[in-house]
Amino acid sequence: MTRIPLPASPPLVVGDGVVLRGLRRDAADAAALRAIFADAEVRAWLWEFDGTDAVIDQFLSGHEASWRTGAAADFGVSRSVEDPLLALIRMHTFVGDTAKLAWISAPSARGLGVARSAAVTAASWARDTLGLVTLFAEIEPSNVASVRLAEAVGFQRTGRPGTGVRPDGIVAPDELFALEL
Repeated sequence: MTRIPLPASPPLVVGDGVVLRGLRRDAADAAALRAIFADAEVRAWLWEFDGTDAVIDQFLSGHEASWRTGAAADFGVSRSVEDPLLALIRMHTFVGDTAKLAWISAPSARGLGVARSAAVTAASWARDTLGLVTLFAEIEPSNVASVRLAEAVGFQRTGRPGTGVRPDGIVAPDELFALEL
């Protein structure tokens, strides 16, 4: 995995109705993460996260390490800095001037435009701050909500399969989407 010069900790990035921020090791973010990972819709795609305290702690440690090492830019998404966590945005697998973008929404945030606004904000930050020119998203075609979100943000189907290998070795039939910044 390529590393990219990232700030040592997540910056505060303000977008249209959302704030991209670092995840906090507090009761509110832990409870929000627990609810996100317990949701059946999220579990269908991220089955390895079970929402236990150990998994939440591991997830938060990974978030902090990804910024320090430049491996990924992980953001929590809320309406303001003080508001509850509504979604997660992850920019990772940096190769040259490209990266992959992934998202997860809390059940309470679905259908409200939170993930769309967060993805647009992250894409602008990637272009303006990191100098990236293309973002990719790998989405299983049966994940209709993520396909719709990608298309609403401006991602185009590339016609190529994604890598789609899960931690247990199962190959998922992901489709690769691209967004020119």
